[in-house]
Amino acid sequence: MKNLIIIDICHTLVKTNTTYSYMKYLMKNWVKPCFNYLFFNKFTTLIIIIFKSLFNIDIEEKIIALYFKWINLEKLEKINNNYFNRYEKQISLKIFKIIEDNRINNKIILLSAAVNPPIDFLKKKLNLEWYSSKLVEKKWIYNWKFQISLRWKKELIFQKWIFKINWYESIRLYTDNKDDINLMLYLKNQCTNFKSMIIPYKNKDYWEKILPKNDINYEFIY
Repeated sequence: MKNLIIIDICHTLVKTNTTYSYMKYLMKNWVKPCFNYLFFNKFTTLIIIIFKSLFNIDIEEKIIALYFKWINLEKLEKINNNYFNRYEKQISLKIFKIIEDNRINNKIILLSAAVNPPIDFLKKKLNLEWYSSKLVEKKWIYNWKFQISLRWKKELIFQKWIFKINWYESIRLYTDNKDDINLMLYLKNQCTNFKSMIIPYKNKDYWEKILPKNDINYEFIY
């Protein structure tokens, strides 16, 4: 039976936050400067914090989806190539080698809460199955909604989609994304041979506290 290897994207497979690097590129090359100020200033960050702390509402994904409402897909295809060329150079050679070394007798999937266009590019580049937050498309324009959002809830792909965890002898999750703690807890309960492979990009102190507390088997990958 094959093993399942799950690869996070942002700051794991690629050395950037995919959603925000993509949005900033589009703003610089297409969207008017006023929208750059609207979505990437400190006031917006403050609004996100207030809604989360006072009302327990994650408004960030709504702001992201609202931004993409102005994106024309036909025009988008014409300007994406330059971004994807830069994005490809952000791929971690360490994680790329892990992928190549494990292609035989294992199932490898990309799993990200990022918006889907850059993840779709990685899927084609690396020839891997992928799951990500997906924006709704309507008449060559993105809608203001997500078809599915995986922010803090990546375990949805195993709960709601046809994906049988018990097919696999072991599961390995490569990540340094704090959002993935819920996914780790879910996978730990579903598979006795689960291990988190942590790339300590910036969250090492967090992981050293939270993983032993939740009895999650892990290893740091430098």
